[in-house]
Amino acid sequence: MIITLLLGFLSSCVQWFPARAQELEPGIFEVNALGNSFSSLKSLKNKVAKKALALCEQQAIEAAAQTSGLQEPDAEHLSVRLIPKKVKIDKFESYTDEIYIDGRTQSASYFSYTQTIECVAAE
Repeated sequence: MIITLLLGFLSSCVQWFPARAQELEPGIFEVNALGNSFSSLKSLKNKVAKKALALCEQQAIEAAAQTSGLQEPDAEHLSVRLIPKKVKIDKFESYTDEIYIDGRTQSASYFSYTQTIECVAAE
């Protein structure tokens, strides 16, 4: 019973992690979200979309800071609004790992959703 609860807790922790991003080239990011076996593709896509939007907003702020000379420009100083545009096919993968708990090996599964985006000017 305790092992089952611990295994459920450990595999559900993956759901709490926010999406993460890695810059592949200037303005192009690979954004990835992880979820436990109860995660839906929709929830993972929402995490990725939220992170991608935040990345592009941050890039717009940094560009405005460089051109305006302000350290923290507000919305009035943003010369362009950047939005994420998908540049590669999405990747949805399922994984199963073996974890060792109290002398026993248990299987825990999780999902990964990855999207490569580029921050482009909104029309």
